[in-house]
Amino acid sequence: MFLLDKVPEYIDKPWEMAVIDDCLPQETADYLRDNWPTQFDDEINQNYYQRLGPANMQDPIFKEFFEENWNRREEIKVMAHSYLGLCTTTFDNQLSRWNWMYCNKDNNTKLVRDWHTDNADKKIQFILYLGEDTDYTTFEMGDSEGENVKSLPFKHNRLVFWHATEKSFHRFYFTKFPRKTLNLTCLYNRSTEHYWNIPDEYTNS
Repeated sequence: MFLLDKVPEYIDKPWEMAVIDDCLPQETADYLRDNWPTQFDDEINQNYYQRLGPANMQDPIFKEFFEENWNRREEIKVMAHSYLGLCTTTFDNQLSRWNWMYCNKDNNTKLVRDWHTDNADKKIQFILYLGEDTDYTTFEMGDSEGENVKSLPFKHNRLVFWHATEKSFHRFYFTKFPRKTLNLTCLYNRSTEHYWNIPDEYTNS
């Protein structure tokens, strides 16, 4: 159930992104998709919701998945830094955000969010996609708003991660089926957003 059990492949342009297909064992990925959390803390915009922290912890699969990766979050951080060519001895950030995301099905040409770069408090962003394999574009990356665009289709059980900088422009699309993603984030230590909705017993583990 460990998210980085496989060595990633890379998209080099317009900026570097690491990609791991078939990230989780198939039965685990299918189970998480089919039993996705239904209670959400926040509506980000119409039909786009998030659940902060662990979810469905009464379910042994969800509990094991969360604990396996959360308890190894320092290992995930260091490995991701290495894969992305960043300093692996840095102490300027920590993996401290865990968000379940859900988008209702919609027109696959409709944007969840238009071109943007990540909040300056983010250093590395991870997204695990769970849903259905399709040709629908779910993620586009560019070196500015709409320039030199690379489009990625929605692929079930795909993990992507990248170094969030002022140059890593990207945007997200809805799909014609429910779009489910797990977002993990390495935040700089200066951030005020660490450990949102993470139970106390897990914040120092």
